[in-house]
Amino acid sequence: MHGRVKIRTTAEQDELKRKERQKKVAKYLFARHAIIEKRKSTGIDAEALQMITAVLTTIPDFGTLWNWRREGFTNVWKDMPSDELQQKCHAELLFLNQCLQHNPKSYGVWHQRRWVMGMAPSPPWEEELDNCNKFLKLDERNFHCWDYRRFVVRHSHTASAEEFEFSMGKISENFSNYSAWHYRSTLLAKVRPADAHAGSDDEDMMGMRSLDRRAVAAGAIDEELDTVASAFYIDPCDQSAWFYHRWLLGREETQPTVCCAHVGNTDRMPTPRIMLVFSHAVFVDTSKIHVTIHGEDSPVGVAWTAIHAETPQAPSVTWQGLVETTETQPAAEAYTIHLATGAACNANGIATCATQATSTANATAQYNVSKAELRSRLSRYQLPSPALLQGQLSACRELLEELEEGYERKWALLAIIYILQGLNPVAHHSDIIATLHTLKAIDPQRKGYYADIMSRAEWESMLFGDAGNDGEAKPLLPIGHVNMASKSLTSLHHLAHFFMVETLNLSDNHIVRLSKLQCLQTLRKLVLDDNAILGVYDTELSGLPGLRDVSLRNNDIKSCRGLQGLKGLPLEALCLTGNPVCKSAEFPEFATEFLPYLVE
Repeated sequence: MHGRVKIRTTAEQDELKRKERQKKVAKYLFARHAIIEKRKSTGIDAEALQMITAVLTTIPDFGTLWNWRREGFTNVWKDMPSDELQQKCHAELLFLNQCLQHNPKSYGVWHQRRWVMGMAPSPPWEEELDNCNKFLKLDERNFHCWDYRRFVVRHSHTASAEEFEFSMGKISENFSNYSAWHYRSTLLAKVRPADAHAGSDDEDMMGMRSLDRRAVAAGAIDEELDTVASAFYIDPCDQSAWFYHRWLLGREETQPTVCCAHVGNTDRMPTPRIMLVFSHAVFVDTSKIHVTIHGEDSPVGVAWTAIHAETPQAPSVTWQGLVETTETQPAAEAYTIHLATGAACNANGIATCATQATSTANATAQYNVSKAELRSRLSRYQLPSPALLQGQLSACRELLEELEEGYERKWALLAIIYILQGLNPVAHHSDIIATLHTLKAIDPQRKGYYADIMSRAEWESMLFGDAGNDGEAKPLLPIGHVNMASKSLTSLHHLAHFFMVETLNLSDNHIVRLSKLQCLQTLRKLVLDDNAILGVYDTELSGLPGLRDVSLRNNDIKSCRGLQGLKGLPLEALCLTGNPVCKSAEFPEFATEFLPYLVE
């Protein structure tokens, strides 16, 4: 047996690895404890920095140690001559290169690199750009490095045109490089701006502060669409190019506008309420909204609040103003609402233009726009011309003819849906629904996602349709009774623009949870029969001053916990027949105490 190499069994190898790991963990825990005690006693001095260096060399993802390292450097470097400080920063950058070899995607290391470049008297931007090239050669999809590259380019004043070419080079190497496609999207408006002055390299790289700076020169989009089409034919299943394609068709953010102003009151809220409904969710500067009694100049006091469907800090589509009335200034028959320029803006700072409307009590001032204009206003992004969309629709359908039946058709089908929605969601409604059924069949793992898109299509068909079932022209926004029964709905959309609806029938759908109903301020009757609702929780139905009748027949409410949101509502009728909770032992007592308006 002597002289022969012993072959270790798998169990023996595992045991050796386990003991090795235990030794490393023990060393790490000892070093961590020593650093913590050192910081408590003397702070982060030169000795502590050496200990931190030893740990980070092998474990570069210890975020707290990077914080302490910066703390120590700040103390040690604060009075250092600039030439010596430059050397220290250079040494730290070399150390960070060593750490990146252990983990090229370490958040802590890349953050530390930015910090060091900010501390260096003469930051070596060109060298850092070369380092980015090296790391992207190792992994062209390292998004940490791509993010750091944007930081370096911004400070080194590298020409956008050079970076635009660099992105194309990376895309040519690998069409699946999402980071390169994304980088290209941040540069397009800089390299090919619609305005000759809009592409200055001194401006923000993202180019997203105003509408003008996202505008792209005529012809540039066509060229980019040709580029991205090549990727589709190489790998139609890769999502990176399809995301860029969708961005190209909806780059420019639309300006939020006021769709209508409504003055009304209810038996519960006799104080006049002014409802402002915008095309998008906005923040409002109430000092720029002036309300007067129609025909008078004196302003009327109004307390504005957002009708939120999400969180109190979020922007809102619907804003409610309670008019202040007194004995000397009672409620008026009509009010004029004037919004100054910038009275409202979306989350990206895009502001509304000045506008004015007059509305009489319990009536709505609807702005003189067509249904097509309303569709455009409610679209979050400005879509390109119909001719370009038609061209892309034909191109996607040609691609489908080249693809086999099955999953690889998914992204082309999704693009077709997006294009049809941009052209006219009402005219192409049947095609959109049919395509979504196809997607559910070939991609069943995401059938819930497709069902939600289908729900949105149904809501938009109701909202944007020019005529009702009787053939008569519909008002700009729905009024009175809206029937959305038996449409396979799984989610609720655009409800802020249904705020004048008094009866909403959502029966025979697949709704599981209620949301965003607070916008329906004039709602009196809500029908939710034959859905899959698990319960009415928290404030889902609160804040609806006119709601009197709720029907929840044949849903899936199993316990009284699912009825908590119905307690205290000023209803006149509530039906729960067909829910499992009705057979529970706790239900009779709960209903007697909390649901006095329950009907059979």
